[in-house]
Amino acid sequence: MLGGGSQSSFVTKSIVDELKLEVVDCRDLVIASFETSSTSSARRLVRFSMKIIWTNSTASITGFESTHAFCPQPAVPNDVKMLAHTRKLQLADPKGHTDDMNLQIEILIGGDYYWKVVKDSSPIRISPTVVLIPSKFGWILEHAPSYPDDVLRKFWDLETLGIRENQDRQRSSKDSAILQAFEDSYLIEDKRLMMDYIVKGHVELVALGSQPYDEFYLPHQLVKKEKRGKTKWRIVFDASAREGDGPSLNDSLEMGPNLLPEVLSILLRFRTYRTAIIVDIAQAFLQLKLDRKDKDLTRFFWYNVTQDDEGKYEMTSDVTIYRFTRLPFGLTCSPFLLSAALRELAYLHKSTFPSATSLIDNSTGTFMDDFVAGGENDNQVISCTTNSHN
Repeated sequence: MLGGGSQSSFVTKSIVDELKLEVVDCRDLVIASFETSSTSSARRLVRFSMKIIWTNSTASITGFESTHAFCPQPAVPNDVKMLAHTRKLQLADPKGHTDDMNLQIEILIGGDYYWKVVKDSSPIRISPTVVLIPSKFGWILEHAPSYPDDVLRKFWDLETLGIRENQDRQRSSKDSAILQAFEDSYLIEDKRLMMDYIVKGHVELVALGSQPYDEFYLPHQLVKKEKRGKTKWRIVFDASAREGDGPSLNDSLEMGPNLLPEVLSILLRFRTYRTAIIVDIAQAFLQLKLDRKDKDLTRFFWYNVTQDDEGKYEMTSDVTIYRFTRLPFGLTCSPFLLSAALRELAYLHKSTFPSATSLIDNSTGTFMDDFVAGGENDNQVISCTTNSHN
């Protein structure tokens, strides 16, 4: 008998003793069913082979002994036999089997060997509750209730798992105030990225004698990363560094509310698309410009860089002071500011790019600087990609 709901396979104790099956181990087996207390007992684990009489092939199975008595194997109904004969299907039941033969079920094939016995061919539905399953032993009659489409749709509906289009979390009054302050104070500049920190204008020289509102100097170091035979170097700024018992920059910054969606919801929704779209927003944090009074909190020391008449840059031996003009990665508030900025941009362009806006504004496809979406056909994918890029 096939028992896909069981994690292990079982064979009756009488068969183990009568056929002197090979005992490979003796284990404490814990058995429990849904909403019942578990029981534990020592069971012999045996190995045996089952020979398929129709093809002379064998199936090797390892299972636990069982002292429980199984019910007799019911005979296949005559109408199913007629169907099998008409379609030339070889049933797994022995020929001439009738109910009065009282053939006992002595082996239960569980989930550990189910798919090694059952073939991947499509089953044949006999009635709304019975199907014929293709297996190495022949076609096996099995109970398989059918459900209306609306029931199945509800079962697989993401909302059944608590995953909804709008993934906004419950926010405290403090977080709501922070988010409102961002919405009231941000500005948009129609400028594009330049190139690497100094050259691209992500940082700037601090004018000598300037009086900052507040200031903080970020330590930094060079980090080496090797991947696929290539070596990449990048500078890491440590906003969590402290001097003595003093607070770090991150200690003094508000983290802001968590606007990121649940990762599980993104992954499950992503799997519903026929064609996938995966995007990484290049230098996402550096696309956000710092307010003038906040720049001096991101000061750091580096060598002075000059530019010749041909526009080439050269590093000198003089150390000077720089500060970020764009939002650096590593600040405790950086994830919030990026997520909030993306939401505001989506809201501003809602009428122009509605499909892309829904993916960003509702946080259904954007996690930090990664964007995932998809479509059912080429037109949907092209439209989504074009709208998101714009």
